[in-house]
Amino acid sequence: MPRGTFTRNVLSGCLSVILIWLQAGCAPATPEAYVLMTPCSSSNAGIAGNAALNPAVNQIFQYAATPTPDPAIILSPADMLAAQNHRVLYARHAAINLLAYEAERWTKIKEIGFDDSSKVRIAITYLSPELMESVLQNHILAHEPQRVDVWEIIQKEMNQVYERDKLIFLITIIADSQAFSPHKIDLTPRGMILRNARDDAVAPMYDDHNLEIPIDLSDGPEFGFLYYPISIMTDRGCEPVLDRETNTKINIETRVIEIDSVSKGPYVWMIHYAPLVETGNLFYVPKYPDGFTTIDTAVFSPLSEPPATDENDVVFWREFGRYIWGQVTLEKP
Repeated sequence: MPRGTFTRNVLSGCLSVILIWLQAGCAPATPEAYVLMTPCSSSNAGIAGNAALNPAVNQIFQYAATPTPDPAIILSPADMLAAQNHRVLYARHAAINLLAYEAERWTKIKEIGFDDSSKVRIAITYLSPELMESVLQNHILAHEPQRVDVWEIIQKEMNQVYERDKLIFLITIIADSQAFSPHKIDLTPRGMILRNARDDAVAPMYDDHNLEIPIDLSDGPEFGFLYYPISIMTDRGCEPVLDRETNTKINIETRVIEIDSVSKGPYVWMIHYAPLVETGNLFYVPKYPDGFTTIDTAVFSPLSEPPATDENDVVFWREFGRYIWGQVTLEKP
């Protein structure tokens, strides 16, 4: 992908469309054509990535590590182990619900209809530090719930994400199971532009190749990652694409998506990024089951595919969070 900055003086109609829109064919240029930004490295780039560790994740780990709520009771080793396992079970229940919350918070879904009344849903999820920490917490509680160095583990894994120096988004394409005829969709992922509060138009640096070719929806759900630069060159120097001082929203926009070779659009996915005023309160307070709650342990594992239901289903975001878990770690159910 070109790394230079294009001017708004289009050299030629056809060449401009190829370079800026990365689409085949020659079409009239538009004065609103996007200017592709040049990535750079900045000491401030981590503003978007190195957010504070999620307090809700910390609460759940602390709950799991406390074997009994009454320190005055002296338990036998067997009873102590049973009590600790009980706390871990409740912690996993809270952790999977936190994952559902973070999945919904960082995802936006657009629905596109077909002529046969069926539809396709395109979900874009920002893999925020909060969402990634929740994924890692569920992984740790599933495999090593007795670990005491959980923050060191999470920080080590998160550093692998930060070292990529990218803003990473997961795109999920979910076809309607009621479709009466096969459909194909062409996303043109390099034309999916991240626009920030400065009105910078930032194109992905990399994407999974399966997103670049027409997708046959009859083959089932499709998914892949988009990688945007974490900082870009502007007339003010090298600056982060997103910062919490001026960006309250993340907007991903595309002017066209081809459905069965017919162009549709434009479309915008808007994800809430940061509040205008940081109150210091938890966005989410972990919820633990009471003694009468039936706990379904079958949901304490990742999924390899997204749920087929829509987001109005009561368990959709829990299942979508499990699917994100599966995509991030490549764990099998």
